[in-house]
Amino acid sequence: MKDFLNRLAEIKGILPLSGLLLVVISLIAQFVPAMHFLTPGDWLLHAGVIVGLGGLLVADAL
Repeated sequence: MKDFLNRLAEIKGILPLSGLLLVVISLIAQFVPAMHFLTPGDWLLHAGVIVGLGGLLVADAL
């Protein structure tokens, strides 16, 4: 587990990219009926924004 976390720390933009991915999945889920269970409350969108902005804030620390 420690090796995995060290490798993730080497990738500086992993948190903003994962936040962007969550936002894109949320956008796609609005139009695909099979993925509609992800859209109530827009929780996936909010999680993507929080992860992305949090990733920008801690990017210098990592």
